[in-house]
Amino acid sequence: MIELNQVGTITSCNPNDNLTLSKITAYPNPSSDYVKVEFRNAKREKRRLSVYDLLGNEVKVIESTDDDIYIFKTEIGTGVYFFHLQSAADKSERGMGKFVFQ
Repeated sequence: MIELNQVGTITSCNPNDNLTLSKITAYPNPSSDYVKVEFRNAKREKRRLSVYDLLGNEVKVIESTDDDIYIFKTEIGTGVYFFHLQSAADKSERGMGKFVFQ
């Protein structure tokens, strides 16, 4: 089980979940124009960030080797969103969180 604080930072994780997680921060959160999803990517591996709406529909996918990814409200609209970060190569879990566009 993963717990998030109000800013979208992972605050705890069950070590039995067998996940290799990075510290992930989504800010500003809530936001009126963009959210920056920031994580550590020292090996410069390609990461896949999938964004989902409250109904579980995948609304955006971004692949990047950077340490941060920007998501703009103009691309997906107002609402509450969840994101899932994976390694693009082997689909292993890297983390998850949520953000709000007002």
